[in-house]
Amino acid sequence: MQLTLPTHRLSPKNQVTLPRDARSLLGVGEGGVVCALPRRALHEDAAKRFPIVTLLTLDELTRREAKLRDDFKSEPTRQFRLLQVLNEGVRQMTVDAQRRVVLPSHFVEHIGIDRDLAFICSNDSVQVWNPVHYVAWRGEVVEGADSALDALLF
Repeated sequence: MQLTLPTHRLSPKNQVTLPRDARSLLGVGEGGVVCALPRRALHEDAAKRFPIVTLLTLDELTRREAKLRDDFKSEPTRQFRLLQVLNEGVRQMTVDAQRRVVLPSHFVEHIGIDRDLAFICSNDSVQVWNPVHYVAWRGEVVEGADSALDALLF
């Protein structure tokens, strides 16, 4: 079965409209801030660890930083290192009246997009993908995923 993935258009000035159904960004309006972090997708196959950008609210980023601080309070050196890695690539983007943000050019290059991108939304973040990479990353449904998701949802 072929995956049909809705895409969004990146303007020549790297503007993109945030998806209205992005649950994690519902409270972010005009003048609000979205934090973006360059990451790589997790996958069992190292060749499919594609570059992505994760979008978070400032509150969510602060929550994750606090969790790192708490989880590694007995290991201050490791805590410091993890906090630096978490925050080193963070960029804050202001949302305009049309719910658009400007993706920094190094994020556009990181993801490898020219015009179209895909948003994958969850309750705490939004991932920005090159649509070709997402389809390759997703591939066929993982064995047992349907039954695991069915058990979760029904």
